[in-house]
Amino acid sequence: MSFSLTMLNLWIGMCRGVAGLPKDLRRLGYQDKSIEYGFANQDLQKVVPDLVLASEQVNHTLLLEWKSGANTEADQLRRYSRVNRNDLQKKAFISPSAARSHDVTVVGRDEYGDRLRMGLDSGGYAFPVLLADGEGLALSHNQFQIPELTSLFSPRLSINWDRVPSMFVPLDADSALWEVAEVVGPKMLQYMCERRPQVALGDICADICNTWSIMGPEAKEALRRKVREVLRLAARQDFRRYVRWVGAVGRIEIVANPLDLEPDKRTVAYRKLKTVQKKFVERLRTGRAGDGGEQLELDFGWAGMGTDP
Repeated sequence: MSFSLTMLNLWIGMCRGVAGLPKDLRRLGYQDKSIEYGFANQDLQKVVPDLVLASEQVNHTLLLEWKSGANTEADQLRRYSRVNRNDLQKKAFISPSAARSHDVTVVGRDEYGDRLRMGLDSGGYAFPVLLADGEGLALSHNQFQIPELTSLFSPRLSINWDRVPSMFVPLDADSALWEVAEVVGPKMLQYMCERRPQVALGDICADICNTWSIMGPEAKEALRRKVREVLRLAARQDFRRYVRWVGAVGRIEIVANPLDLEPDKRTVAYRKLKTVQKKFVERLRTGRAGDGGEQLELDFGWAGMGTDP
């Protein structure tokens, strides 16, 4: 996973008590509230935190901003500095108790710590800086509004990075098409097992991303575009015997399902379908899956029915 996806899944996982991750945030009452949901500050200028967590128990909200590189953006930091309690309540829909205090928190890589700290200091911003290394997350600069968080990350909150899940936000705008196909393909097989004749694009996105309901509109649209492109390619190429992409209404129609075969033929057909999925992912990964590319030919005894309006 990318740094951004790792952080999203880590923090959401910590809030939700995922096994193998620290439970401290959950014990403090933090809940994930929004992912890339933009709202206006008191100057009517937009901020888009990567993730917002809020706790009514400790009367605090966290606006988290991931930085995978060394640079901060002066204008972005300035806009964050102008967020107040009213903005959180009225525009970000945080409860009055959780909005009593808040911290804009920059989360970056340990190797870029000096540059990130310099970016904040040059603007006079006292935002806490958390740095990720092989052992966990450490508070390297400034302090939180509530001492419980300062203590939690000082000197470090230990994290087993191998235990960070990917189920909450498996994809984002930067995900490669083959990565999208790795997630979408198994869902298509699941829909066949469920004997669903058609599935809308929005439903597919919600099924592969169980935090869909708290994602901001721009983040949702970025994910829709990625999934739409993969479904379109699948229907034109490797999966063309099985599915039709109906672009006008944004849905996949299943036109040939191994479960519709005679019982003695289902297992073989389903295994071949899984092979098609693997071939499709590899084709995308190696750059051979564009329009007009080589098409996989396997004889399943069904007519090619996939179309791309």
